[in-house]
Amino acid sequence: MSFRVAALHTLALVCGPDHTYVKEFDRESSSSTRNRALASVAILEALRRDLKLGLLRRVEAASLDQPPGSLESLHSIVVSAAGKLFQDGHYRQAVLDAYIALVTRVKEVSGLTELDGKPLMQRVFSARNPVIRLSDDEGVQVGYMELFSGAVAAIRNQKAHSLEPQLDAQRAFEWLSFASALLRMLDFWRAPPDETQSSGDTNRIRGNQSC
Repeated sequence: MSFRVAALHTLALVCGPDHTYVKEFDRESSSSTRNRALASVAILEALRRDLKLGLLRRVEAASLDQPPGSLESLHSIVVSAAGKLFQDGHYRQAVLDAYIALVTRVKEVSGLTELDGKPLMQRVFSARNPVIRLSDDEGVQVGYMELFSGAVAAIRNQKAHSLEPQLDAQRAFEWLSFASALLRMLDFWRAPPDETQSSGDTNRIRGNQSC
């Protein structure tokens, strides 16, 4: 087995097959030029640093083997928080608990346990000074911030503070699916580059995404 194949296999096991590290290494290591070789080494060094500092979160893949559209195919946090409630027909409470779990997960990953709701999401996913970077593109980062903020303002808060008519199973499942999608984004998160470090290939890689 070649070094490239072995490295790709290890990266996929550690990060998940769809992680940016895997895709970047696959692209950069496809050529034997010196610059691409250095970039490949920079990716491995970034991974080593992320693991050492606890900055990397492996993609949560346990539920990805389940049939699409099934409750079991959703993120394990959603299934744990809301699965039984959903199966028992308590759709409103299932959705509420799923989004409470989402907020809890954002607090755990970011370390900002003193904030909550929309202020939490705006701070964590800030475009210019994020705790969690999901994109290098400032406009896309703003989009992610608004998705997470909207999940709190329009879904969690509404379900917590109103006695709206019972959701049906289809609408509840769609809300659970949205929470699952947001949680999968967090599986790929990465801290933004340290501005005190010199710029280079490692910082370029570290700033690519999240998850």
